[in-house]
Amino acid sequence: MEFRVTPENVKILGRYLYDENGCWLNFSASTLEFDCTCSRLEAKIHSNATSWNDQFHTRVAVFIDDMETEAKRITLDTDDATYLLHEEPAIRTFHVKIVKLSEAAFGKMRIDSIITDTDSPLVPAPYKTRKIEFIGDSITCGYGIEGVLGVDPFKTAQENCLKAFACRSAKALDADCQLISWSANGTTSGWVDPDVDEPSDGFLIPMIYQYTDAAYSNDSGLAKELWDRWDSSRFTPDVIVLNLGTNDASYTRGIPERIDRYVREYVAFLEDIRKNNPFATIFCTLGAMDQALCPAVERATHEYAEKYKDNKIHYMPYELQIEEDGYAPDNHPSEKTHIKMSKKLVAKIKEVMGW
Repeated sequence: MEFRVTPENVKILGRYLYDENGCWLNFSASTLEFDCTCSRLEAKIHSNATSWNDQFHTRVAVFIDDMETEAKRITLDTDDATYLLHEEPAIRTFHVKIVKLSEAAFGKMRIDSIITDTDSPLVPAPYKTRKIEFIGDSITCGYGIEGVLGVDPFKTAQENCLKAFACRSAKALDADCQLISWSANGTTSGWVDPDVDEPSDGFLIPMIYQYTDAAYSNDSGLAKELWDRWDSSRFTPDVIVLNLGTNDASYTRGIPERIDRYVREYVAFLEDIRKNNPFATIFCTLGAMDQALCPAVERATHEYAEKYKDNKIHYMPYELQIEEDGYAPDNHPSEKTHIKMSKKLVAKIKEVMGW
């Protein structure tokens, strides 16, 4: 039997967007979770694989029953295909979780349907009581976390959001999570080379945050006024964690005027986040790769809190990564560093939230 990807059939995590064919799930950690009764399970999936070389194809993990170990990892290397997710000798009921490991900046993914070899309905997994939203850059995506600096060039085959601090922290806190994260991105500027003196500000996180899937809408050629705006009632986080500033620092470079601009735009972003999430507790974090803008994040957090008398916003720096823990490609945090980041964040959230 063929099932559409709808909340009636599956639990959906991540910002998702429908077109006439199926459900787009592009951000890191976008997830479908359900029970099914069958012996063969497949999915019809569309990707823009031919727009990318193999270095940047979408990667998907499939978990069956055991939520700790992947049963299968799938590379979406063609635009349209039916992928075998799981097969057993006899019909039984089992639990399924499908997770997009790679990020929205690279290969895209639309799941058109889930197919079983019985007529038993799919049963959505229950949502957890706690919800966390993570807003960030490549660190949040788990960029290169399965690779090694100096050995592996970055490719999405080494990107695994489940091993990164965000998903680790949500799991430790028994919370559902949603990621809005994009490599080389920031609040004021994305990453720029040292010889570039203008910000890369054409597609920044504060803009991406406003829409369900800005990249999909942009790639579809829609006028911006027609882009689907995110309805925050679809996912109401108890906690929001920001980790933005590593890429901005490549532009601010210690220049006071640029740092002042960063603080202003960070505060403006907090205003937008709070408008859409009036009851969430916000944690502003930074520091694992580069601590240049940690004082600016702390300043922005305090300025916002004082201006709005908001006591549900907190600043927390991470420890700077160290050589002994290794580095992922492009000097990104290793899995050991992500584990340290997660432990510190989880402790802070427990302290503040009483979880």
